[in-house]
Amino acid sequence: MSSRRLSIAVSKIYRIAKVVAYGDGQFGSAMNGKRAAPVKKMRKHLRWYATVVAVDEYRTSRVCSKHNEQQRDRTGLGDEEDEGGGTCQTAPDLIHIHAQRDANGAKGPSLHPVLFCNKCHTVWNRDVNAARNIAWIFWWMRVHGEGRPPCKMITGLGQVY
Repeated sequence: MSSRRLSIAVSKIYRIAKVVAYGDGQFGSAMNGKRAAPVKKMRKHLRWYATVVAVDEYRTSRVCSKHNEQQRDRTGLGDEEDEGGGTCQTAPDLIHIHAQRDANGAKGPSLHPVLFCNKCHTVWNRDVNAARNIAWIFWWMRVHGEGRPPCKMITGLGQVY
């Protein structure tokens, strides 16, 4: 993305928002065969126009943003201690949708960007779901201070740049 296009995008955001909740993921910004998104450049430009609050992205794409309950993936991970030292155990709700079965009836490949919630029967774009959860974490932090949300909700601590 050129600097001019980036500046135009940031100025549009500036017109509607003075504070931006931004995921602080520390992972590669490109999938195999795709160009990387200008994540760092975008954050730098945003800081010129608005207050940027970093929000922990941990499991934001794996938790349904309609009911904000911690989900456990198929490996059994996701149990986490709550503030009282107890463990939150939850059932898996968000699952990957698979492509159509082939002629032999074998299950098609998993569609990485599409998830289905078994609880509310919503089909989610992974990025849209994560963005809604990041917004929810930001509002939780704003209302309750720097504290951690209850264990059955998404974890997230932020820092202002």
